[in-house]
Amino acid sequence: MPISLDAFFHLSQCLWHKIQTLCSTAAYQEEDGEFGTWARCVLSLAFVPVDDDVASFETLIANSDFHRVVGERTQYLVDYFEDTWIGRLHRRRAGGRRNLPFPIRSWNVRERTIQGHRRTNSIREGWHHKMNKLVGI
Repeated sequence: MPISLDAFFHLSQCLWHKIQTLCSTAAYQEEDGEFGTWARCVLSLAFVPVDDDVASFETLIANSDFHRVVGERTQYLVDYFEDTWIGRLHRRRAGGRRNLPFPIRSWNVRERTIQGHRRTNSIREGWHHKMNKLVGI
């Protein structure tokens, strides 16, 4: 599957909307910033080698204290990210993961970054930003 310039932007927007829905922007913007830092770590998986994304996600979940940070709502965010972007473990296939709407190779931008290519389609990002400003979001 070819890498879409829009996929990383789409990933970041989807994650942000899910944070707003499940956890509130206040949790993301708190002074101590623990939840915001954790959420940015999830987004940073787009810069990990493609073959290491799943293991890095599992390490992030295992080594973080996200349950203490926001509790149950954060687990919903983890479930969403796993179901949509990483792939939930398949019960019948040992070590296998379910098919994804957005395969990791479509949103991982590590190689593009190393090669000095754009990570997103700046024109669409700019339009989206301007539209949000116009409608007061």
